[in-house]
Amino acid sequence: ASMYEADDESKAMAESTNQLTESMEQSADAYQKARIEMERQAKEADILVGELEGLISTTDRTRSEQVKLETIVGKLNEAYPDLGIAVDQATGEIVDNTGKVIKNTDAIRDQLEVLQEYEEYIAIQERLAEVEGEISDAESQLAINNEKVARGYESLTEAQQELFDKMADGYLPTTLELLQVGMLTDENFRNTVASMGEVGEASDALNDQLEESVIEQDLLNQELKEYNDQQLINTYGTAELTAEQQGMVDKATELKDRMDALQT
Repeated sequence: ASMYEADDESKAMAESTNQLTESMEQSADAYQKARIEMERQAKEADILVGELEGLISTTDRTRSEQVKLETIVGKLNEAYPDLGIAVDQATGEIVDNTGKVIKNTDAIRDQLEVLQEYEEYIAIQERLAEVEGEISDAESQLAINNEKVARGYESLTEAQQELFDKMADGYLPTTLELLQVGMLTDENFRNTVASMGEVGEASDALNDQLEESVIEQDLLNQELKEYNDQQLINTYGTAELTAEQQGMVDKATELKDRMDALQT
């Protein structure tokens, strides 16, 4: 058996802490990959709409040009199901969801921009909720870990505490110093130090990840504020609302929440 043996509680605590750290790292990575994919999809859509420009203005398309037009519309609708465009089978023209013929790509680009911004907005909202939950879980886990380490520290003698403090700062004790505090003979000291070390190491990694999550939370909140401000500017021409306008926004939000509740 090793001279240093953490107790079962500490081993389990360290394992659950490491799992939480890994989970937080993975979710952050997954979100970044999702945002990159959204950017890739938006660029691809822009290229497709660019290809549509010449086809829309052509009145006498060849069969291959018509097939290309229909293929592009299909790809755009697959990427953005709410885009609301289709090819009229009778005329071969692109129409919106009211059946109106689309004669240029400006309307398609405008609609794509709205959908892409909304998609980003939803992604940011969902990620923010996820990050806030992870921060709460991490803080709770660290509080439990700190309490465990504190209990272990309090179980040591004053001399053992002094040596442990030096070791925690990277000091390598001599054999004599270990003998003097009972390190080589006191099983409680050996196991307590091992337990504190295992939990402490896991806590350090989680705390590092927690700091990154708090930074990400601030960035996400800033992104949401910028989006909301832009929506206000688009609607009212200003990012600042009068009390009357704010009342209207609050009522609209309340109504939407009630409608959503009825649908669930």
